[in-house]
Amino acid sequence: MGIAELKRIWDARLRAFWRLDSKLYSTLAGLMVERSENFAAIEICAEGLSFFPTNPDLVLYLALSLARTGSPNRAFELLNSARGWLENVPDAWTLRARIYKDLWKLTGSSQALEQSLQEYEKAADIRKGADSYYPEVNVATLAALGGDRTKAVQYATKVATQLGALEQRDYWQAGSLAEALLVLGRIEEARSHYSSAMKLAPLPARRLTTRQQARLLLGHLGEDPNAFEDVFRIPPVVCATGHVIDPQERSHARFPASREASVRRRIQMLLERWGARHGYSGAAGGADLIFVEALRALGGESTLILPVDRQTFCEWSVVGSGREWVERYHVALAKASSIVELPFSREDLEAGNIWDFGNRMILGNALRRASELETPLNVLAVWDGNPGDGRGGTADMVALARNCRLDVYIIDPLGEDTVELSPLSRTAPVSLNELLNGDGSRIAAGMFLLFPTLSRRHPEDFSIQAEGFPGEFHRVALDSQFRFYFVSATSALAAMVRLRKQIGPTTGALGIALTAGPVIVRNMPSVSRNDVQGTMVFQGSSLAERALEASLILASGEFIALAATEGMRLEGFEYNGRVSSREGTYAVFRCVREEAQETTPGAR
Repeated sequence: MGIAELKRIWDARLRAFWRLDSKLYSTLAGLMVERSENFAAIEICAEGLSFFPTNPDLVLYLALSLARTGSPNRAFELLNSARGWLENVPDAWTLRARIYKDLWKLTGSSQALEQSLQEYEKAADIRKGADSYYPEVNVATLAALGGDRTKAVQYATKVATQLGALEQRDYWQAGSLAEALLVLGRIEEARSHYSSAMKLAPLPARRLTTRQQARLLLGHLGEDPNAFEDVFRIPPVVCATGHVIDPQERSHARFPASREASVRRRIQMLLERWGARHGYSGAAGGADLIFVEALRALGGESTLILPVDRQTFCEWSVVGSGREWVERYHVALAKASSIVELPFSREDLEAGNIWDFGNRMILGNALRRASELETPLNVLAVWDGNPGDGRGGTADMVALARNCRLDVYIIDPLGEDTVELSPLSRTAPVSLNELLNGDGSRIAAGMFLLFPTLSRRHPEDFSIQAEGFPGEFHRVALDSQFRFYFVSATSALAAMVRLRKQIGPTTGALGIALTAGPVIVRNMPSVSRNDVQGTMVFQGSSLAERALEASLILASGEFIALAATEGMRLEGFEYNGRVSSREGTYAVFRCVREEAQETTPGAR
């Protein structure tokens, strides 16, 4: 069953019925975890645990998903809180060990490595028998990495002997045998068994785990950590963009309908060459839908990201291509693995910049997925090479991707060429200052501070610098709420960290929200100041109210995606589910560590 079918089951659930049977939640969560759909698994587990707070499967799946999405500390806290009643569940020990291992990878702490080794040994003692090989091979690996060669050889020999005697092996058995052989230094035998494991077509999450272990061991043995990359190859994530089909009234050809077959053929050739299985795009009537259809024909899954609701998007970006494209649009929606409708309005659309922001959301989410799978991101563009008819077209998306240091594969809709454009040499992300239009519309990142209404705080009550933070272009103080607007998500994040240090822990209740979106800066003579308007402003205010309830720092999914296009991995933010408000439904992330890791998006 594909991701699309699983998500439809989740979206169509009847809570009154599901709350009667914990297996409905645990089974679906398990299927999502197997497919590395960690954010979906977190949502399912969170709701399931509200009805079944001591269900071990839900606790374990939630902890694993949190660890995979960069929150091992939070995962460990969850397992610790349930330690008493999880004591005799073998998988609980294994997962605790895995999380300690993740902490070791993140921090290099020898204490975390030793604790992980001890937890795997406990799990091996509890399991015993035929199923003990999984924790035992981890004991062998961690003992080798920790310098205990005697213990490593002891456990690796036991696993190799047990699994080597089997005539047939499943994926985990084949992979564990290969890992044991690698610990023993039998590198070519290990490669052979890793290859056998990969022929069993494991899902990306399994392949990823096996590859991580092999890289660590190869490096420890003095070999190239990437020596087995040809064995473990995880298909790249693909982000697609391109022109819509030319309407009849278009004065000069850009993508005439007669060229669809040629474009489809070349898209399919690229997808087949890459072995692509994950795609991100819009759903406009033209290149977007052709890409989605070609990916689906190859058994791939697509995530569609729309800057507005699906009906408005259809009116603006599909209807003009003709009735056939409207039908294909609805089929694409029905069969997509995921649809993200950004919480922006028709007014935002008409004000401009929303298409450019939509590009950033598509690319940002694709970058996050590629990072999660530790695989490259390939960008495919059906583009005639000319500037667009307005901001946010294909030309701008190509420039954005190259600025993120990504290769872009160009399919010329008027010719037969497919050309690869190399990344731009620029080392800094595009400042959103460059996106300011003459009418005052722009893309912005916002930081919203909210204090309890009765406190009536003012900026002068704190050490909030009057001259503004780096990258700040506007601020507004409204009773107990302060709004700061920035030229980039990077600037907003840096300001948040700096402001938290300035105002200190004695401030009391405080909610902070980080958001992003298209806005318009307008002069307001009635209040003698400029004002920033747009759905993002309302979203930031309502998110700050949620943050104030528990003195949290929250960020919208749009902010996280925008940060990704600027080269930031916000590993200190964990997924906190989706919320509904008058602005629509959107993903929310909670800050658990006030820091970020800068990365090079195109480098893997």
